[in-house]
Amino acid sequence: MTFNWDRINNELQIRAPYILRIISSIASDIPKQVDGYSIHTLCTVASALHARSSYMSFIQYVVGFVLTHGGCSKRDMERMCSLGFNVSPSSLQRKLTSWHEHLDEEVNNLHRGMMSEKNMRYQLVGDNWDKDLLPSYRTTDRGTISLHLFNVIAVKDRVPCTEEANADQVDLQPSVFMPSLQDQKQLENELVFLISTSIIHHLPALEDLVEVYPTHLNHPFSEYAGIKTEQHPLRLFDCDEKKTTDMIQLLGSLQDKYALLLEDGSVKEPIFFGGNNCLLTMYRLTDERVQTAQEAMKNGGTQKERLEGFISKIEDFHRLMNFLEAIHKQVFSTESSSDRGTLYFFRNLLNARGVKGKVKKSYCEHKMLYYTVLDAICCLLFLKESGMDDPEGDFLFPEEFPNFSNTEKVDWLNDMVRPIVQKYFFDGKSDILSDVREVISDPNHPENYWISNEQNGRLNSNSL
Repeated sequence: MTFNWDRINNELQIRAPYILRIISSIASDIPKQVDGYSIHTLCTVASALHARSSYMSFIQYVVGFVLTHGGCSKRDMERMCSLGFNVSPSSLQRKLTSWHEHLDEEVNNLHRGMMSEKNMRYQLVGDNWDKDLLPSYRTTDRGTISLHLFNVIAVKDRVPCTEEANADQVDLQPSVFMPSLQDQKQLENELVFLISTSIIHHLPALEDLVEVYPTHLNHPFSEYAGIKTEQHPLRLFDCDEKKTTDMIQLLGSLQDKYALLLEDGSVKEPIFFGGNNCLLTMYRLTDERVQTAQEAMKNGGTQKERLEGFISKIEDFHRLMNFLEAIHKQVFSTESSSDRGTLYFFRNLLNARGVKGKVKKSYCEHKMLYYTVLDAICCLLFLKESGMDDPEGDFLFPEEFPNFSNTEKVDWLNDMVRPIVQKYFFDGKSDILSDVREVISDPNHPENYWISNEQNGRLNSNSL
């Protein structure tokens, strides 16, 4: 259903022009323009027409949807229904049920486009939804009811895909997967940007550069970053993700409708090149359970039977949380409160009481503590390399700095920060992975025991 006030106004002007004029004159003494209207006028006319015929209830349905979305109780909606403001909750429920089969209409259009070689893609996002319904009083017949559901939505990709020829996997050397010099240069530029952003926001002497320094790095897809994500909720599936049989049934039903399957039961494109297959995004535990379901069906005769229509992956937020958990285990210890310079010492110094327990229980608090310490390190390194003793002191700018353009000021700051990155992050090297690259590129290297045991394109660990 699409709602538009202009559409309602135009329909009233055509079908009930005199009623619209009468109500408009009551609402305002000043005549409205032909294309002008008042929402109060349209709502009043809609209430009058709804009283004449229960079928004229478009506005009442819209009000009912708004009340339902806002959490209005069923009893209050029935009271407002008696006043003519909205339809009854049962009518609203029947209307929602009748739309059930149209929920994935847009997704089906995208699916047909993907099958016809169009470059727009989508992915499925899913996670479990478990809830225990506690009774007001317990008896032998009334106990806790456990609901185990699985929520799935479809998310349309904002960036159009470009088709590229896939290289033969056999011809790929292990060194290809190492960060190249170009990748390391890009990393250096990003670190320069992050440190520069940190120091101009925390050192008073450089705070004037906040107005000229860019807020983000430009990349080929910057224009797509501000586009609102297009999401299509599918529905809640009756599925307990902790049961492999339920996950197999869920993946099978989703695969039949949304995966790129051909008539012979094969996937349109090999899943290991998987950029064109649907991606089922989820939490890491759900990711493991989907992979378990796929492993259970690994003996199937076709890709469809093996549930290979999906590539499971962890949602990006959980990837960040996993990375923060790894850092937390390495550098955070409650036994180091008296050791100056440790993260737990800074936690007490900054009175960050929210940083406690596991990272997943207080992710934002842990993240802000690490961000604060990182900002302090960036500022200290800049003060050390620039010869400043006081963070509140003045900075000695070049004499011609006031005449610099905004671009020249940004370049000057980047040139000041780049030696810090090269010294403390890259150890003064142009290739920080040169030693690793040398080992991987030489199959006969004594430390390259994995590559030296390659047999038939696979690594054989039995001979180690």
